[in-house]
Amino acid sequence: DTARAVMQTGQEISRRGDPAGARRLYLDYAKTAPDAPLQAELQLGVAATCEQENRWAEAIAQYDSWLGSYSNSPARPRAEYYRAWDTAQTGQKTNALTAFVKLVAKFETSEFAPLAQWWIADYYYNAGEPIEAERNFILLFKNTNWPPSELTYRAQLMAGLAAVARQGWPVAQEYFRGLYNNTNGPSTELRVQALFEYGQTLMQWVVPAETNKLANYEEATRVFGRICDEYPTNTLAVRAWIEKAYCYCQ
Repeated sequence: DTARAVMQTGQEISRRGDPAGARRLYLDYAKTAPDAPLQAELQLGVAATCEQENRWAEAIAQYDSWLGSYSNSPARPRAEYYRAWDTAQTGQKTNALTAFVKLVAKFETSEFAPLAQWWIADYYYNAGEPIEAERNFILLFKNTNWPPSELTYRAQLMAGLAAVARQGWPVAQEYFRGLYNNTNGPSTELRVQALFEYGQTLMQWVVPAETNKLANYEEATRVFGRICDEYPTNTLAVRAWIEKAYCYCQ
């Protein structure tokens, strides 16, 4: 139908680098056919063109208007997510955090909920709050409402990095080893990264009761050696050789 054709045409115009042209198309059609189907989608398209031009305040205003008109729409989680994301782009990180937390609580089964949970965890990680970051990354990769995906596997990796930041070495190595040993889900790239981080964790991890103070370095040489031998073309292979040499120096 006409509305769908307008949507598809506008999307193609945007992809070709003319978001303003796409926005004019959407708005002109909305004026001439205010009762046409897909009005909600057309208005979301207008917000998307503003985002493409980094016009965050205008995009937020568009989402505010949309949510006032279509509060019961199935697309509401999408609008809530991008409004929060745009809010973060304006520098209002605290307000964005509040919005993402509300989104996860209200639309837990939405496809946008895990994306919002990632933003929350990443916010705390970048803010230097590793305990809160780890807790939120755990909520992401252990939530049974969200099927395993590259995002949830990456959250497991980040939980390990957050544990390292708080010097929770035993827990960190469990995250990394668990991710590496999972051969049925995460990408090889992510698994190798987890193995590399496990090696680095061993290098930092000193067990006071251990009489052999270099035991973890010895294990780290084997971990880095596995990367060198089994994944020689991986981007981390060169770094693994360097770390392995450093371990031998110790």
